[in-house]
Amino acid sequence: MLKCLSCGKQYQSTDSKYYCKNCCCMISYYDAHNALMNKNPLVLIVENARLFAKYIGDNLSEAGFETIYAFNSRQALAMVRTCNPTLILVDLQILKRNGFFVLEYVKKSLEYRHIPILIMSGMHLTSFDIEQLHNLGADGLVLKKNIH
Repeated sequence: MLKCLSCGKQYQSTDSKYYCKNCCCMISYYDAHNALMNKNPLVLIVENARLFAKYIGDNLSEAGFETIYAFNSRQALAMVRTCNPTLILVDLQILKRNGFFVLEYVKKSLEYRHIPILIMSGMHLTSFDIEQLHNLGADGLVLKKNIH
């Protein structure tokens, strides 16, 4: 039995990769199993630009991290509850809600607030935005223009 980590729907399949019919998230049995059984630090990458998410994930994997992906806030919160990542990288401009929502939810949760969250942003942030991120509990800010 394989469970979609984003929406929770269960499937019986021997396929190595397929899409969840409920939320259209790609499921890999290997990724789902390792996300739950990992021994290396697990990083959740929350980014709706899939190529950019893969770029970050590939670099983290080379450094010895396990990586999982969420492409919107709903998937991100499901992954936090299911996989309990070691670190969360969140883009501010994700679908369904935004990175502020994910940050606030995780940091207000007694069960998950210990998880460090790094915010990624490619947009111009005002001093108010940065203060709001700090007040919500962000552990750091990475500007996408500085990622090479």
